[in-house]
Amino acid sequence: MKLYSFGDSFTQGLGTDRKLEHKLMGEDGDWDNWSEEKKNIQRTKVSKLWIENSFTHMFANKLKCQYRNFGHNGSANMDIVEMIMRHSHLFEKGDLIIIGWSSSLRDKIPFWPKQVRYQWIAPSQQVKNNFLIPNEKGVPGIGEHIEEFNEELQNEKEVHEFFLNFTKGWLVEGYQEEYYQLYNQQLIYFVQKFLDYNKVKYIMFNAFEPMLDEKSSLIDYNYYWKEGKESIWSFTKHDDDLLEVKGYTSSDIRHPSKKGHKYFTESLYKFYKEVYDG
Repeated sequence: MKLYSFGDSFTQGLGTDRKLEHKLMGEDGDWDNWSEEKKNIQRTKVSKLWIENSFTHMFANKLKCQYRNFGHNGSANMDIVEMIMRHSHLFEKGDLIIIGWSSSLRDKIPFWPKQVRYQWIAPSQQVKNNFLIPNEKGVPGIGEHIEEFNEELQNEKEVHEFFLNFTKGWLVEGYQEEYYQLYNQQLIYFVQKFLDYNKVKYIMFNAFEPMLDEKSSLIDYNYYWKEGKESIWSFTKHDDDLLEVKGYTSSDIRHPSKKGHKYFTESLYKFYKEVYDG
């Protein structure tokens, strides 16, 4: 039996030791003076730190099995699904797959043209709601997060200006939560059926916000930690020791500390035992 985990930064282990992370990444200004080779060495050290401090590592120790942590910071939910598909050739009957769902606000919208490449609508519901708070520029929009255009446009400047203004109005007039509820149902349903087909064990959880507001008949909640009603964030936020050190993120949502990952591991492992040994 092997354990494979998929998710975003909450799965990857980011934030488990912020002070050491920043020291390794040249917090004193060394980074800009390092060679690319040196930077890659430090990136590898940080990645190893995250993985070794993550719940995946702790969970695997309880099962006494080998593991791979495929969590990646900033992942959208479709990124997570595609990562599962990409590595599904590794799966063998009886393996355990753990999936930590992110926010689908990070996913691309199919009814916007491909010419404009944007990072995401927002990294979370909380940030999306903050976009609606007027500032000195008026209501900010996601157009401010455009990275570049996917193809050269002769009127690139005008299209960019349009998209900046369009997204401000879209957040107020065009955004529909119902779309994301349907979208998330379909993602979960697809993954569950795919993993069933591969005859592997699996459990799922929410990283920092719920995937669904209401229960769906499409979803088998027997394999969904806390029936999808909680997230790592909601489960750990009552105790500051369970969260990453303050001051390293602009969001009110904080990643779990190493202690937080251990706390979550105990609950997730108990759930796993109830599902497969209960």
